[in-house]
Amino acid sequence: MAVERNVFETFFKQEVGQFLLEEPGFCLFVFDAKMEEIIEWKPQVNF
Repeated sequence: MAVERNVFETFFKQEVGQFLLEEPGFCLFVFDAKMEEIIEWKPQVNF
């Protein structure tokens, strides 16, 4: 999943966002729309 920074900051501070971040198979990329580059990421973890 890829989201723009302000979407990340609002949505992922909520309970649903925290739940997704704790999911082992969830992969998150945060990109800067102006720079068009990924600035943060949570790697996918496989068990």
